[in-house]
Parts: sequence; C-alpha cells; structure tokens
Amino acid sequence: MSMPQDPITKIETAKKKKEIADTAFKTGDLQTALLSYHEAVMYLHGIDKNMLSAMSGAMGGARAPPLPDEETVETPGVQKEKDAQDQKELTEVDDLLSKIYSNQSACHMKKGNWKRALETAKKALSKNEKNYKAQFRKGKAQGELGYVEKALATLEDLLQKDDSGMATTEVQSSSDYPWWVHVDKAGISAEIARIKVADKEREKKHNQKFKGFLNRKPANSYESVSSTPSHASSTSIQSTDSSVSAASTV
Repeated sequence: MSMPQDPITKIETAKKKKEIADTAFKTGDLQTALLSYHEAVMYLHGIDKNMLSAMSGAMGGARAPPLPDEETVETPGVQKEKDAQDQKELTEVDDLLSKIYSNQSACHMKKGNWKRALETAKKALSKNEKNYKAQFRKGKAQGELGYVEKALATLEDLLQKDDSGMATTEVQSSSDYPWWVHVDKAGISAEIARIKVADKEREKKHNQKFKGFLNRKPANSYESVSSTPSHASSTSIQSTDSSVSAASTV
C-alpha cells in the first residue's frame, strides 16, 4: 500500500483503518480486525513528531515566544524537571498507537493467543502507561500464561489507580466481565480472585500427582531358577523400568 508523506494525512488514514478494525472486531471478524489494526500501525510508524508539532503550531496552536528574560528565570533543577515532563507528554500519535495495540491485544485474547496478547498489551503501555484497558489485558494474559505472581502484581497495581478513567459498571463475576469494552474495579477484583482460585487448583493437582509418584512402588519381577532341591537355589531378579513424567505446572 502506498503511504502518504505528510504526518497529518498519515494520522487521518490510520484513524480510518482503526475504525474499520473496530467494526470488524465488534462483528467477530478478528482476522480483518487484526489486519486493519496492523495497517493503522504502519501508517503511524516513522512519523516525525517534531514536524507534526511544527505543523500543529502553524495551524494555530503555536505558543507565543518567551520574553527575553524568561529563559533565565528557571533554575537548572526546575528546567530539568520541565524537560522530563515534556518528554512524558502524550502525543496524539502515541495515544492512537496505544489504543490500537490494546485493541490488538483484545483480538488475540479472543483467539486464545495469550502470548501475542501479552506482547501487544505491553506495547500499548509503552506508548501510554495510563491505558487501563491495556494494563488489565496484560495482567489477564500473564495469568493465562501461568505467570501468577506477575499477573497479580499487574492487576493489584491497577486496582490502586485512580478510577476516574475506569467504567463504573458492576459485574458479578469475571466470566461476565467484558474486558474488551471497558475496565472497572469490580472486574479487576473478579479477575484477581479467578487467578488465585485457578492457581490453587493447579497447585492441588500438582501436589496430588507428586504424592502419587512418591507412594508408587517399583514393579519388580522375581523368577526362581532353581531346579534341584539339594543345591542352593539361585534367584535372578529382573527389575522393570517405569518411566515417570514429571507433573507439569504451567
């Protein structure tokens, strides 16, 4: 596909691709959704943010130049903090990429591809650490992959976040929780509880298998070879090897 060169056109095209993907996702066409999300990402990659800022300024968003003595007012420490804040400022491109990656994660979750779901959720958070949907999907994917401690840490951290950016819809259980639509604290708590229960079940099954292995007696076959009562009987012992597969804890 041919790429437009100017950043504004690229962003608008990416938004249209995202809309196509969102519609496909809602209808259950996950393959089309993933393809369109991927195309949207391709349009956004490589955009010169400095050029984008300059173009935005030329369109009416330019800040008035500082007064002659304005630059000398701030101390080096304050200036350093200000520079760090400017670097963390969320651009339109970063915000859009974060949403697209997060939606890709939702697609992979519905397909049961938890590895890719985790990867794309992490990408979403790298663009916007306040993307609560992405953080929830990261925690859920970690739990499904067996990274229980990491999953609980991710979700419990999310539970402590300001809920002003979360939905308030209450749910009864994580199975009712529409994780691809919104994030709320009830859903987060339900997922934490579900992961803990699932982990206990895995541990219980593992302990049962291990206990059965320890109680298992080796199967030995004893065969008498003696033929005359006047001589000491000689006995050959044949031991059968049993292969034991270690219990898996995923």
